Amino acid sequence: MLAISSTLVKSEIYQYLFQGYGIAHGMVAPLVDNSGLIGGIYFMRGDNFAPFCDADLIRISTLCQHLSVRLATLRLPWIASRSANVECLTHREMEIIELVA
Repeated sequence: MLAISSTLVKSEIYQYLFQGYGIAHGMVAPLVDNSGLIGGIYFMRGDNFAPFCDADLIRISTLCQHLSVRLATLRLPWIASRSANVECLTHREMEIIELVA
């Protein structure tokens, strides 16, 4: 997980993207499957909310693990049902198709 640090708060990108919307605290939690990173979920809190604590990190981590497993499970039938028509595609083309799916 990536939490917004105090050095990032001073950065130009933070000023442009977050401060204008009143976002004081944020983090990114990864979604993964057997092929690697497939996305992320962004969690943000405004100025009037407390920073993320250890309990929040545990809950968010658990949520992302659950979602990662569910997404991988949903993709399994699609991967298993590939027909002979896709055999002519390269390995990279198949990777791209799986990522889009």
